[in-house]
Amino acid sequence: MKSIGSRDKLQAAAAATGPRRVLLLVFASCFAFATLLTFLYTSSGFASAASSGSRLGSSSSSNAAAGSGAALPLPVFDALVHYASFSNATHRMTDTDIRAISAILRARGPCNLLVFGLGAESPLWLALNHGGRTLYDVPWDVVLIDGPSGWNPNSPGRMPSIFTTAVLARSGATAAKGPTDVLVHDFNFEVEQVVSKEFLCDENRRRLLRRRPGRPGHVRGEDPPQVIETRTLIN
Repeated sequence: MKSIGSRDKLQAAAAATGPRRVLLLVFASCFAFATLLTFLYTSSGFASAASSGSRLGSSSSSNAAAGSGAALPLPVFDALVHYASFSNATHRMTDTDIRAISAILRARGPCNLLVFGLGAESPLWLALNHGGRTLYDVPWDVVLIDGPSGWNPNSPGRMPSIFTTAVLARSGATAAKGPTDVLVHDFNFEVEQVVSKEFLCDENRRRLLRRRPGRPGHVRGEDPPQVIETRTLIN
């Protein structure tokens, strides 16, 4: 009797759980289907976003690479230089240095300008080269070496920047609008002079202005393989 009663209970339990299993199976199937739809929708969204982002990025890059092409109006240029010359920043170039570098940018701009070193004058160089562009692997028209600093034992100095500039000139990064002007600030320091003579070729340097403490050196590089024939560098 007990075995018959147990079988009846098992059958009753199985009959009761049957609909539950069906409901559970239906629920699991719906959940899996919803998850699959969500995954497919999200993947397509990511793909379209990446595609549009890449198109947007390439468009922005091409626009940035092209530059506006419009040089800064001369009155605005002169006004920026004038007010920058009266800056009271702690670590700043002298008025003579600012005007000497600005004269090169005025003659060459808008151009491909490469600046080593961030300082109080960095916004000025960016503004003066309005319409130019700042990119990697391009023929640089003007290279301004104003960093890293080297006035204390913990500062690396400008040696890597000077060497990198020499490599760029000798590897074919020549200017599209003529020679590359290289300006080395704080050229009165011995290390900067020695490294510039070694890698920028001292015969390429020409003294344009009377030598004064802090004056930037100005070197002009010709197309390779002539290896940077320095013709100018304010010293």
